[in-house]
Amino acid sequence: PADRFGSAAEFGAALADERAQPHGRTAAQKHGTALPPYRPAALWASAVSGLVLGALGLFAGWQLRPQAEPPRPVHFTLALPDSARYLDTFGRSVAVSPDGGTVVYTGGTAARRQLFARRMDETEPTAIPGTDGAYMPFFSPDGAWLGFVTNQRLMKVRLSGAAAVPVTPLLGNTVAGATWGARDVIVLEDVSGLARVSASGGRLEVLLAGDSINRTAEWPTFLPGGDAVLCAVYRDDGTYRLALVTVPGGRLTVFDSLEGSDPRFVPPSTVMWLSREGVMLAAPFDVRRGRFTGQAGPALESVVEEGGAGNVAI
Repeated sequence: PADRFGSAAEFGAALADERAQPHGRTAAQKHGTALPPYRPAALWASAVSGLVLGALGLFAGWQLRPQAEPPRPVHFTLALPDSARYLDTFGRSVAVSPDGGTVVYTGGTAARRQLFARRMDETEPTAIPGTDGAYMPFFSPDGAWLGFVTNQRLMKVRLSGAAAVPVTPLLGNTVAGATWGARDVIVLEDVSGLARVSASGGRLEVLLAGDSINRTAEWPTFLPGGDAVLCAVYRDDGTYRLALVTVPGGRLTVFDSLEGSDPRFVPPSTVMWLSREGVMLAAPFDVRRGRFTGQAGPALESVVEEGGAGNVAI
């Protein structure tokens, strides 16, 4: 490689250099055959033509390569049997796995409510063992675990069929939102306020007590990195404002101009939230700086609201 020419120009210059010509008589000279005159300009033109043709060939190949089609919206209806009908519950009643391959929802009958999983490559939903009375399903970032609330306990379960595992006891059985972060931490809102707990188990650690600010922070959703959650702050006038809370510090930043609840982060840089009119709004968001960078616009209409949360999975 060290002896190779760096360019066609260096190659042409070497051929024109008399010191680079072979000494002595060639076979053609011995037999009296005259060699064609050496024309460095012609050789240079040939080299350049070869480079140009090669570049054109690469460009044509790049242009003619199979182009990836942009993703298209898919509209379909999940047909559910009577034994696994969808049931409305407080807050979020449906969740979609991070890879988009599984829908989990609260369902069953009036006599027995539990969580069901419906894989996109299957035709029937499957009851998830150990989830009797469950609501508020939410996935771990890798999609391997499913968190939920039942009987004043925060629980988790694998969709592979293993037994459900308790994470921590709760002060009440009404949880206004739960989210699982990249650092294997779960943040939720219960009677104590906005709190966090290790997904492997332990005691709740209060991040933001509701009575300390005379308002409650609800419906948290982790931002990438696991250092902060977006949430909705409920005010005395009956309205919500979007807010950001650091984890574990608990520092609160309220976006006073953004009314709405149940924020959701949509990678790579969008936040969606629910308006009072049942419309999911969307706006660009700078994760590193923790602030919105553009105007909000409608993204999804006619969303059912349950206790301040949009009954929609994103």
